Amino acid sequence: MRKNNQSIGSNAVLALLVAVAALGYAGQQQRGVATDAPSTTERNKGVVREFYRVFSTGNVADILALMRDDATYWVSGSVQGFSGMKTKAQLAEVLAGVGKLYVGGSLRLAPSTLIAEGEWVFAEASGRAELRNGRVYEPHSAWVFRVEDGRIVEIREFIDTKHSYEVFLAP
Repeated sequence: MRKNNQSIGSNAVLALLVAVAALGYAGQQQRGVATDAPSTTERNKGVVREFYRVFSTGNVADILALMRDDATYWVSGSVQGFSGMKTKAQLAEVLAGVGKLYVGGSLRLAPSTLIAEGEWVFAEASGRAELRNGRVYEPHSAWVFRVEDGRIVEIREFIDTKHSYEVFLAP
């Protein structure tokens, strides 16, 4: 049952992201504003692809190197220890702590969809990690990145909070 609900949720998020990107593009065209050169959006998508590649290694220093010093990271919901706004320094602590919970030290994430509009990159991603407690974390999430001058300035991650709670915190 969870897979069906998850699929419906993922499809709805993807549809929303496509609509937002299309509206932004249409608005620029109506105002006569030239859209970003493909190189800017492709470059920003490349930064996000690199983020997922590096994130999957679990190397906290390398993950943080992709982010500006004043970058923020926000996670949806109210899952203790995960949800809410974090500074880059706070994110470092979270990543180091959660990395110890994974067999192999990392959550492998892969983007399935990337949509870029200016400095914004919208992503849909899924991943997998076995935990030392025997549970398996398989997140399917939507992400919003803001990239400036090749560095990540802001990340918003929309997760399945029930699944996260069940895997990491439930007795």
